[in-house]
Parts: sequence; structure tokens; C-alpha cells
Amino acid sequence: MKKSILLIAILFGIAGISRAQTPLDNYSADTKLGAVFTGGAAFSAGTAAQGAKTSGGFSYSAGADADFPFSRTAALNVALVYDVRQFSFNPQNGEDFNYTYRLGYLSIRPSFRYSYFTLGAGIGFPATSATTISYNAGGISAVGSSGTNLAQSDINLLLEIRLGSCIPLIESKTGQLDLTGEVSYAFTNIISDGPMAYAAPSQNPSNTSNNGPLASVEIGLKYLFDLSSH
Repeated sequence: MKKSILLIAILFGIAGISRAQTPLDNYSADTKLGAVFTGGAAFSAGTAAQGAKTSGGFSYSAGADADFPFSRTAALNVALVYDVRQFSFNPQNGEDFNYTYRLGYLSIRPSFRYSYFTLGAGIGFPATSATTISYNAGGISAVGSSGTNLAQSDINLLLEIRLGSCIPLIESKTGQLDLTGEVSYAFTNIISDGPMAYAAPSQNPSNTSNNGPLASVEIGLKYLFDLSSH
């Protein structure tokens, strides 16, 4: 998570420089609709089970984005995206046994934008899941996933707070291209009946271990078409 904090701090620094060089008065206060794509990393930010460790994985989101300005400096923003979070658990004892989880959500993200900064929430409805188990020890290696995927009914609703920055890069009469980045932290565990496996099924950690909450950091681009006539 330290890298996540550093990344968003750098992004905020860029926002400050951009604000000094490109006044908000140059940008349209019209309603806009377009597409967004961001990529980065996801983590299980909660307590790991005794004998287990966790590592981050690739995350991304893609979908539609709408901006409803109150003025040139403030707006309501709403995004509807397909949101993928990947992360892993494995033992600390050196055994090369790894569970990688890849969860997909259909998410709605309302946020309030002031100047170049955003504060909002994410509500993710479970849509897909995949689990990959890899083992490599004693000259034996295997990768499999059959029968290990989480049931969709076992995955909790993803409720999270989101903090970020949105920096206009290019504006034309038809719309504008923005650089966007956000960090998120969930209020919910990943699954309803934890813990999530990390090694041979013989381990028996508590239900609050290996079960999030999820955190993420992502950066990307969005292009918004100006819906107002000129």
C-alpha cells in the first residue's frame, strides 16, 4: 500500500502543476458522456492467516463515464464499469503453493469532483470469479483451477471509498481527454464465509483472515464527449 500512497501523491503533485499551468476557466462546464479505462494493482489489505502471506495483482476497470458540472470547478461524476481485481495468497514457509483469485464486478461509482480532485464511493456487484492454484516443489509442478472457483453467491457486495484526481489534458469542441487516477479501500470482506484458501486445504484460520478488505490503485484515461450544442 505504500507504493499506492506514493503513486497517488505523485498524481496529486501533477494535478497541482497542471492547475498552475492550465486554469480551469479554459475548460467547458458542459455535461459530458464518454468512456474510461484505468489499470493498476489490487491488494487484500486485511489480516493474513497465521503462516500465510498475500501479494497484489493486476486490476483494471473499463466502462462509461458521465460528468454533470455545477460550475467550472465542481461536478457530479458517475461511472459504470466492469471492475476486475486480482490478488494472491500463499504460505510463508517457503512452500511454492499459490492461490490466485480474480474477481469481476459490475460497479457504479458516484463521486464529487472539485477542481482536479475527486472523492466518491464504489458499489460493485459480483459478476465473475476465477481461482488458479499453482504448485512447484520437489521437481513437481502443476497449475489448475477446476472446481476451485468461488460461487458468485459467496462473494460480497464491494462497498468502497475512492479518492483521486482528474486532470484535463486536451479539449476540443467535441470533448476532452482526461488523465485520471484513484485509490480505493473497501468496507466489506471479500467473501461472506472466509477465510480464503492459501495452501493445502488442511489449514484452519479464522473467518476474518485472508478475506480482505480489498484496496486498489489505478491510473488511466477517459474521453468525454460534450453533449451541449455549440
